Amino acid sequence: GPNAAFLRDCVVVLSNGMMSRDKRTQRQAASEVTRLAYDAGAALNPYVEDLSKVVVQAYGIYQINNRKTLLDTIDSLFSSVPGCVSQSVIANILPMLWTDFDQLNESDALAQVYLHTFGVIVSKAGPSVIE
Repeated sequence: GPNAAFLRDCVVVLSNGMMSRDKRTQRQAASEVTRLAYDAGAALNPYVEDLSKVVVQAYGIYQINNRKTLLDTIDSLFSSVPGCVSQSVIANILPMLWTDFDQLNESDALAQVYLHTFGVIVSKAGPSVIE
């Protein structure tokens, strides 16, 4: 229906925004994807694969402050969109998070944010994801 087309268009526009070189645009788009995940839930299932790839690409270009925003986005996707629990989505997202987390000092405030995100993923996907 028309809502599906609108949702698809939203995902495309927000994905493009997340890939922007402008930091404010990145942060705004990532925040809107976070909100969209909470609002749309399972309706985003058809787009989780593409969104997870965009998140990985965005993560590679974001500065540290916007990475925090992106961790919120990942939290919301895993919390609200059941399709995120697919092996391919987890395989897209987890390795980059582990790599970065390994380089942080445990006392770093950002380490706490990563731990929270790992907790969200494990609570939704089950403990086998981190083996």
